[in-house]
Amino acid sequence: MDMRRLTHGLVAASGPGRVVATSVIVLAMSAPAAFGDTVAASPAAICATSFDPYTAPDATLAACGVASYPLVATQRLADGGTSYHYNVAGDEAWINIPPAGFDPATADAAGLQLYGIPTDPGQTDAAAHSAWQSMVSSMKFPTAPAALHNVPSFRAADVPSGNWAGQVGKKGGYTSAYAEYTEPAFNTTCAGGMASYWVGLGGWTSANLAQNGTAQGVPGLGSDQAWWEILPTAAVAVPIYGSRTYNFQVKTTRNVSAGTFTFFFYNTFSDLSYSITVSSGLYSGSSAEMIAERVKINGVYKPLQKFGTIHVTLTANNVKVGDPNDKAILKNSASQVLASPTDFDFFSGEHYDINWQRCS
Repeated sequence: MDMRRLTHGLVAASGPGRVVATSVIVLAMSAPAAFGDTVAASPAAICATSFDPYTAPDATLAACGVASYPLVATQRLADGGTSYHYNVAGDEAWINIPPAGFDPATADAAGLQLYGIPTDPGQTDAAAHSAWQSMVSSMKFPTAPAALHNVPSFRAADVPSGNWAGQVGKKGGYTSAYAEYTEPAFNTTCAGGMASYWVGLGGWTSANLAQNGTAQGVPGLGSDQAWWEILPTAAVAVPIYGSRTYNFQVKTTRNVSAGTFTFFFYNTFSDLSYSITVSSGLYSGSSAEMIAERVKINGVYKPLQKFGTIHVTLTANNVKVGDPNDKAILKNSASQVLASPTDFDFFSGEHYDINWQRCS
């Protein structure tokens, strides 16, 4: 099902000004299990492997240098929902969870925006309206974790970056970038192969980059686990996963007046959605992109996971990227191509593929 229009119109979730009372509680942490991830008996042994920080024991997190950002407060929202607040390396972050019985199909626009849910495209586009109804009829919401966890070894290494493959819009003035892509099947052809797949604002001609997506084979993340990042702070893991060979939706939105980013995630197979808003002054709207990236861990480039072909839809500011745009072609130090994108399709100007070519 093509859901590409459903995230159009998403705005940053409301902050503390939308609350009516404040209370502090302790939550039980809940996160999905990773594919094949096992917590080793020796905490240090797992640090170079893929693991979910939300299910790993405290000893493993400490041994691997994972920074945890505990829940600092909860705020009751006017409709009975709850806003969960964290301090992430000095930046305020919050996750809004709707109340029991919340029905996105009957919520008004403000209610949808508060919880990061796309608005109904309306009866004028029957296909998109039907797809939206199907999505919200089965949408699931996460449990807010007791703490957020970073991924200390994994971050965008070089910005502007030469380890990207994808399409990059360069028109500027971007306040949102949305992508839907197929989460690849994991392939072991490239020993120790890793890759990350993400949408973002900035980073192509600017050192400022905000991004969110999924990753495979990365130490400190479950394989196919989601994450978000605002450079230069290390990436933060998210307790939601992509489902291999199914589509995953991500959107980075900048609220310029509020000084916040909202990172939206939606798994079209499991129907699980997730949205987090983060305060940050580090913004560049100079580029908007969807990228498959060769991962650098602790300063060393790793083999590129053989992801095959990734089908991508990319829009920026809720329309096609248009001209000017660049192709990011991933090459090794010998200028051999590891992965490259096709052109945007002629008819919509929104679809392209990213094709894997070699491990390293």
